[in-house]
Amino acid sequence: PSFPVWLLVQTNLSYVIVSNAGISDIVEEEWFARLFSSCWFVDLSNNSITAKLPPRIYSEMLEKVDLSRNNFVGQIPLWETNATQLYLQRNSFSGSIPENIGELMPRLKTFFVSRNQISGRLPSSICKMMGLKFLSVSHNRLSGQLPDCWNKLRSLKVVDASNNSLSGEIPSSLTSLCHLILLMLGDNNLHGDIPFPPNSCRQVPLLYILQLRSNLLGGNIPEEICRLSNMRSLDLSNNHLIGSIPKCLHNFTALKYGNRSLDYEELFDLQDGTINEQTMLVGTKGRELEYSRTLLEVKNIDLSENNLIGEFPKGICRLAFLDTLNLSTNYLSGSIPDNIGDMRWLESLDLSVNKFSGPIPSSLSSLTLLNHLKLSYNNLSGRIPTGYQLQTLNDSSNYQGNPLLCGVPLLTRCPGDINSPPTPSSLGGSKDKLWLYLSIAMGYIVGFWGVCGTLVMKESWRQAYFRYVDELKEKLLLWIALTIARSRSMIEKGNN
Repeated sequence: PSFPVWLLVQTNLSYVIVSNAGISDIVEEEWFARLFSSCWFVDLSNNSITAKLPPRIYSEMLEKVDLSRNNFVGQIPLWETNATQLYLQRNSFSGSIPENIGELMPRLKTFFVSRNQISGRLPSSICKMMGLKFLSVSHNRLSGQLPDCWNKLRSLKVVDASNNSLSGEIPSSLTSLCHLILLMLGDNNLHGDIPFPPNSCRQVPLLYILQLRSNLLGGNIPEEICRLSNMRSLDLSNNHLIGSIPKCLHNFTALKYGNRSLDYEELFDLQDGTINEQTMLVGTKGRELEYSRTLLEVKNIDLSENNLIGEFPKGICRLAFLDTLNLSTNYLSGSIPDNIGDMRWLESLDLSVNKFSGPIPSSLSSLTLLNHLKLSYNNLSGRIPTGYQLQTLNDSSNYQGNPLLCGVPLLTRCPGDINSPPTPSSLGGSKDKLWLYLSIAMGYIVGFWGVCGTLVMKESWRQAYFRYVDELKEKLLLWIALTIARSRSMIEKGNN
């Protein structure tokens, strides 16, 4: 439908809510100038409105503006307001974010401008928004370095600047924020070490999600990262990280015990800040999945495509509530820990393209939820374990590139195997036959001897049974005789 004409001629409106109305129309710039001058709340989200906003907007009353998911074009205007929430995501805004936006909108708490065509730098004046809680500028064309003034924003909970062209190093003032819950800077050109100042918080940092994937980051994974006991999703994949994996990752107690550290007030605050608008790509089960509304439920560790060395830390196996573990495409060596079967909630495990050696632990078969397994291109040896969940993961590509491995589903026979390796369908075939024979025997025992045995043992039942059979036989013979007699009678009548 078109934009309501009656609404275009109204004056002195205090608030306008026309969201999810399916409107597909072009609206003049002048109407927005009048609208913002009188309203305190404007919600036109989830339509197909095409419009260009006035270059400058001044309003002392305006508190919340939601123009998300439309076709707004042009530059972001100079908003000189006391607004606390500004949602402009999923439009076609271009140009740069105003340099003095923090001075024009000092009370802003939520600033969402993701999935537009915004270019230029992220202005340092953002740090003058002292109450800022939610900042999302992802999926744009931002470039240059991140400002280094984040320590002023004590209330900041969400920072998403992923999928841009940002360069330079990650400011330590950003990773030292104690109340930050989501930090997503993936898919940029950031370089240098991962900064985590030691003991920057008096209490345990709240950080739930740290996503720095697909950058140019180097150096070691800092040991200080183990202080993030609330961590549920750690993605450092596709960088240039070196050194070994910290042995203290078992300190991620949220992944060890499955507890949630956020109280209801903080969760409500996140919902009010439209955390549902956040999206994140997660590499799991051999493909990339985009999470949004269930973002806080993601439980993964992805350190793939780096230059990591050393052994598989046994402490990781204590993270029983981890869903996805990806350590592929590194230079990790040593054996796969025998206690890997303790990760009872694990659904996806990728250790491919490393230098792991030794046998595959039989405890893998106890991972009943495992539906994606990649152990290819290592130096693993011995017989591939069978049983339970592993029998469903019978793709030989999961194990290829390990010349010393043998057994199903590979064609390589193990020492002592007389015949060729049994096919997956024949595995447990003898067990199936055994259960078949047992079920037949049990059916015979219960069905036959349950009746006949009773008749043999109990005389009164036996006499009653045979009396019933005799009566039934006599009735049947009588019915047959009568039927024959009637048939003869009808034939004789027909002949006469």
